[in-house]
Amino acid sequence: MGARSPDLERWNAYLMTRSPSTRRVYATALRTFCKFSGYKTLKEAALKGDGAAVMRFLASLKQEGHAPETIHTYLRALKAFYRLVRRPLDPDDLRLFVPRRHVIRSTEAIPPDVVFKLTIVAPRIYGLLFHFLFGTGVRISEACALRVKDLDLDADPPRVIVSSAKTYDRRIVFIPSDLAAKLREHVKGLPPDAYVFHSRRSPHRPLGQRRIRRVLLRALQKIGELRRDPSGKGYNYTLHSFRRTFETLLVSANINPLIVKTFMGHSIGVEAHYLRLSESELVNAWRRAEPLLQLNARTYPTNWDREAQEFILFEALVARFLEKMMLRNLNHVIEEGDEERRRLIEKGLEQIRKRIELFRRMMDPRTAFDFDRLSHVDIEEIAKYFTKTQT
Repeated sequence: MGARSPDLERWNAYLMTRSPSTRRVYATALRTFCKFSGYKTLKEAALKGDGAAVMRFLASLKQEGHAPETIHTYLRALKAFYRLVRRPLDPDDLRLFVPRRHVIRSTEAIPPDVVFKLTIVAPRIYGLLFHFLFGTGVRISEACALRVKDLDLDADPPRVIVSSAKTYDRRIVFIPSDLAAKLREHVKGLPPDAYVFHSRRSPHRPLGQRRIRRVLLRALQKIGELRRDPSGKGYNYTLHSFRRTFETLLVSANINPLIVKTFMGHSIGVEAHYLRLSESELVNAWRRAEPLLQLNARTYPTNWDREAQEFILFEALVARFLEKMMLRNLNHVIEEGDEERRRLIEKGLEQIRKRIELFRRMMDPRTAFDFDRLSHVDIEEIAKYFTKTQT
């Protein structure tokens, strides 16, 4: 009899490793199961319960209209209980009685003002990539595969040849003028076979999509826009959100839906046999939407414009402070004669100064702010300004 006695100590020890909320949920699951099955104690449930009893319990929960998530949670508790008392359940039998969970993930379109902030707070090449995804609507896999030779930034309008990630067809994607100006500066000096969006190690290595997703989440968190979607499994904004925003803006410009599909690289099936558009027709349709796709030229509400200018100014203050610290370190390194560290710091200074120049161009000329004054800022001024903007 002793050998058959269930080892409830293992179950109790397991519960102590769980969080208080999980312990409460599992206790409710076992109590509900015992009540349904007529077991007076956990020991009796451990001795007499089996897969058939659990399946009847699950069927009852489903018939009573319990949510699939609740049923799955109760099942996890029962599976853990019977595994720990050394009477594991057969998962194949249980699977027949468990309802499918309907995970509804919703990817929202990113508002242009949020995209604008992302281009500021993200590292330089990632900010440019986010701007590119917003202004062209290409898939992230298509953007990562682009080479410098695919760009034609001197055409009117500027354009890029994109190979579809799904159909492998090549299509022309037009580029807004403000984005084209950034790309000209970015690809200057790069060989034709270099990736447009490349890693820091080599221009012949593309950015990794997993890394891009992490940068996007960090940037969204930094500007206070990182939120879970209704399913709780994903986030409200993803890399696909830029593509959804592009499509939304084209539709709002009253562009023919078939032309929208063409721009986005969607298959239009049998309609392709009847739709024969010239390049001039595509250009005319795209020019109607271009003003909506220009981040720097877009007209925002007055209150957001003030907020954006303050946001840019604070980022510029931080960049100037970093420049000041790097210059101080550079002087020490030169005195020590460390050439390797000198080259690294000079490369970092170049990136910081490009970032400051970007902020200078983004500031509204009406503010008449003197960026040269930022060369004398210190950390106390940054903290003072940050406190002011928060209040």
